[in-house]
Amino acid sequence: MKLKYSYNHYFKHDEITEILQEFALQYPKLCRLTSLNKTEEGRDIWLMEITDLSFGAFEEKPAYVSAGNIHAGEVTGSMNVMYLIDTLLTGYEENVEIRNILRDYTIYAIPRISPDGSEFYLTTGGMCRSVNQLYPTPQMPPGIYGEDVDGDGAVRQMRIKDPLGPWKICAAEPRLMERRKPDETEGEFYSVYREGMVHGDPKKHCFDAPDPYGNDFNRSFPINWATDNRQPGAGPYPLYNIETKTIADFLTKRTNICAFLMYHTCAGVCLYPPATQPKETAPRADLERYADFAKIVTEETTYPAFNIHEQFSVGQGRQDYGAFDDFVYLGRGIAGLTVECWDLDIRAGLPGKWQRPIMSEPAELHLAYEKQQLAWIDEHMGTDVFKPWAKVDHPQLGEVEIGGYDIKYLMQNPPIDYLQEEMERCTRFTLRQIKTLPRIAFGEVTVCGAEQDYYEITAEVQNLRYFPTNMTEMAKSLRLVKEDMVFLKGDGIEFISGSGAQTIGFLPGMSGVHAANLFGEFMTMKKPLVKRLSWKIKAAAGTRLSLEASSMRGGKAEKEIVLP
Repeated sequence: MKLKYSYNHYFKHDEITEILQEFALQYPKLCRLTSLNKTEEGRDIWLMEITDLSFGAFEEKPAYVSAGNIHAGEVTGSMNVMYLIDTLLTGYEENVEIRNILRDYTIYAIPRISPDGSEFYLTTGGMCRSVNQLYPTPQMPPGIYGEDVDGDGAVRQMRIKDPLGPWKICAAEPRLMERRKPDETEGEFYSVYREGMVHGDPKKHCFDAPDPYGNDFNRSFPINWATDNRQPGAGPYPLYNIETKTIADFLTKRTNICAFLMYHTCAGVCLYPPATQPKETAPRADLERYADFAKIVTEETTYPAFNIHEQFSVGQGRQDYGAFDDFVYLGRGIAGLTVECWDLDIRAGLPGKWQRPIMSEPAELHLAYEKQQLAWIDEHMGTDVFKPWAKVDHPQLGEVEIGGYDIKYLMQNPPIDYLQEEMERCTRFTLRQIKTLPRIAFGEVTVCGAEQDYYEITAEVQNLRYFPTNMTEMAKSLRLVKEDMVFLKGDGIEFISGSGAQTIGFLPGMSGVHAANLFGEFMTMKKPLVKRLSWKIKAAAGTRLSLEASSMRGGKAEKEIVLP
């Protein structure tokens, strides 16, 4: 499938805006572009809604959300979302799978939750967790801030000869640095910093500056939130920033949202909640469905799927409070997933970051891992992403040497040569996941005539997909989903039995089907897959009746009946 745009670089905000506006003009029957809000710097937080409007409005269909850049520097996420938009719209005419998806579902695409932070990341040498607003201190702390000093287009590392420095050149691999041994007193030693400029006095403040933009949007949602002393970056109170409140409002207002995918980078893993409490506190049915939902990601990307609390956060010796995933699931009853794209370690054949206590890793092991990374880079990439050390006349520090990794576009995000592969894999699993969301439909409908304009009508209502129409058991316990309804309407009809509006509970879908046990017997289902309804009415022959099934998260189905 040939897409409209090229994805050979990371898009800045103006380019995203231009592309989305062009799509909105070109495909008015398939999409609608809306600004959810304006940021502090005046940028739009764009929402692209996508569906085939000839089969129903955006809000009438079950919805899947794909979003990126809740963390500003993880710009792979926004590229994945843009690639998905392009795939859905340009592929609509030729691809039957896409046409069927857009017939039945709505896709809400939010490329960049934090456009200010990402623009700072893309246009400067600096790093930024979520947004380029000073936090928690009101002033820039002194120290070295990332900047492209040598003008090669990347921010790398900077080493300076220092008799008290803790580093030395690795004898076995001179492009790498290794820790100086405790008893080493003779030799050439270095201090190693990020490549950049000193804010403050270069003689006093030659050290890596602490992050001045410490606000972390993924720690500021109103579920198990904690103050900064327990959760750095949480902000003064939940939803303190425009961006986080905008996303929370969006989730609350659109009751048709079934699933929310948030992209992050550099861990190569798929994560599902709960994040802030043991997974046993969640309904077992939800965990089983989550596992199946996440398995699709693994099949298309090879990224393993883990519960956040049990296998990711706790395993790394930390606890995440106020996490977005928990707000989505524990707060809104939506199936939320995090996909961490790209991991250099995995590419190089090393253990994934979730398996390694990186902060306490022995120096010898860390160096061995770096050598293996470098061997992979040499074979697949070259000096664009890892540059040999070279002397540079630093305007503040005099002679320094600059080299090493491209921090932004090798360590945190994939190099451009690998971006296309990442986007294609993520689009494949997204299209598969969308097709698991509930979709309500009518099965067999029969009309039996009787004497004196009496008629008996029966109808089957079913859920054609994997997830139940409530999507999660958590949504039911939170009372955030209304039970499915069936309506029978017509002019001049009189109900003898049954009523014009009937509540039918929730339809389980294929996740409610149990496989055969070891004895070849099928487990007994607690709820039927098909709900059968019947009415007895009095109406004149030729009367047109409308039959409608409505589900908050399962969409709508309609059928017209003409009485014989």
